[in-house]
Amino acid sequence: MKSIKNRFWEKVDVRTPDDCWQWKASLSDKRYGNIKVSGKMVKSHRLSYELEFGDIPNGLNVLHKCDNGLCVNPKHLFLGTHNDNMKDCAKKGTHNGNSKLNHNNIQDIRSNCVKGDRKYGLSSFARKYNVSAQTIWGIVHNNNWTHIPPPKKAE
Repeated sequence: MKSIKNRFWEKVDVRTPDDCWQWKASLSDKRYGNIKVSGKMVKSHRLSYELEFGDIPNGLNVLHKCDNGLCVNPKHLFLGTHNDNMKDCAKKGTHNGNSKLNHNNIQDIRSNCVKGDRKYGLSSFARKYNVSAQTIWGIVHNNNWTHIPPPKKAE
């Protein structure tokens, strides 16, 4: 029987040390690699981190410096909280594979979709960004994307 380490690395396209090392096997619905370990599905980038560096402390995520969810190169992985991940995305102007919005979109929505203003209402922004009106409402009311501060009010 193969070790988990051997099973893992045979499913990876290993390149030069600085390149992304792409996961070639099973994918989750969120565009991350999956591998079964002791009967449980584990994200491939998390297992890569554990194989190289050891256990992941509770409450921390494994983040990608390269913003490539299929990359399992340990040099591209680092630990952080969910909030760290959101700040990293905002700083880079990127978003994860599930999100249709980025930092600039959020600022546009918060600046121009004024609460109660029918001219620039929730529905028009929902159509513009291909998301639900509920998503826009949450952004306008600062219930989501909270790592991006609301625009300053004109004095």
